[in-house]
Amino acid sequence: MAIEFNCPACDAVLRAKEEFAGRKTRCPHCGEPARVPEFADAADAFALEPDPEPELEPASRFESAPAPTPASGSRSAIDDFLDGGDSYAPAPPVARNAPRRPPRPAEPPEEVVCSLCGTRNDGDATHCRGCGEPLTNDYDGAIVPTPVGFQDSFQAGWDAFAENMGPCIGGYLLSGLLYVVAFGLGITVMVVSFSIVDAQVDQRAVALAVLGLFALFNTYLYCFLYAGQLRFFCGIAAGEQPDFSLLLKGFPYTGRVMLILLAYAFMVTLGTLFFVVPGVYLALVYFPAPFVAVDRDVSTFEAFGIAGRITSQNRGMLFGQCMAMMAMFTAAGALQGLGMIIVGPFTIMLCVVVYRMMAGLPVADGK
Repeated sequence: MAIEFNCPACDAVLRAKEEFAGRKTRCPHCGEPARVPEFADAADAFALEPDPEPELEPASRFESAPAPTPASGSRSAIDDFLDGGDSYAPAPPVARNAPRRPPRPAEPPEEVVCSLCGTRNDGDATHCRGCGEPLTNDYDGAIVPTPVGFQDSFQAGWDAFAENMGPCIGGYLLSGLLYVVAFGLGITVMVVSFSIVDAQVDQRAVALAVLGLFALFNTYLYCFLYAGQLRFFCGIAAGEQPDFSLLLKGFPYTGRVMLILLAYAFMVTLGTLFFVVPGVYLALVYFPAPFVAVDRDVSTFEAFGIAGRITSQNRGMLFGQCMAMMAMFTAAGALQGLGMIIVGPFTIMLCVVVYRMMAGLPVADGK
């Protein structure tokens, strides 16, 4: 006997065999996670009960929502619905910084049952240990690869940036200023090192050693500030209050970010040498890796793996975003660099928002 139940996201009526009761699956209509209820739960869900008396909110809370229109005469709401009428007021507007997907539980479940082979897995597992099938994790923070449209992602990036334009520009400029100051100190130390070297020492060997140390220092400095910058922008994209101290808290992620950027540059460069197209492909597939490493605090290999999964359904959209960013940078350059004050932080926020939407994570839209 089949179990009938409603999708919690789109309310579509779904059917499943009794042996799948209690398991998790995905709705074929909207793609959101859905749990097959026990047979008793499904029966209770379809039991007819009298409608509860609605609780009206004060009009001042949602000024744009008109007052409910009572049904005429003795007709019920079901009668009005069947006749095409509408005896209810429209839904209130979405609150500011609301997530762009239904909320999920804060903690992972104790276990997730694979809908394909029935193997029981740990609650935070991403793939079934029995058959390797991707698992549906619907707790807050789980990575769920999600197809994203170009217009929706671009609009979401602009909304998040526009709502926090001051902090975004301030964080971008402050991070750049810190880099310039530290870079200047490194140059000073290098010059002083040359001046105090004994004339009898091989000057060429000393120069190579000092330049090598300076290059290592400069790379580490850039990765440290970049990791802090990603933490700052990821927090804003998730709806948190801007925290400028995050710009200086990139140390735990610096090593991973450095390895990711070096590996990314090597792959893209090598791919570009082979007819360009492989380089462009690798650049699109793995660009979210540093964002994943910082935002989800995972290892270098995990970051590349997650980046490949979440971009698998979005490569056309990513190519469009890449072209749009190139056009914005070209326009900013025509403005003698002044446009970079806007384009620079906006493109960082856009990349962060695109990554979070592809990963199925909530994004604050500022509306």
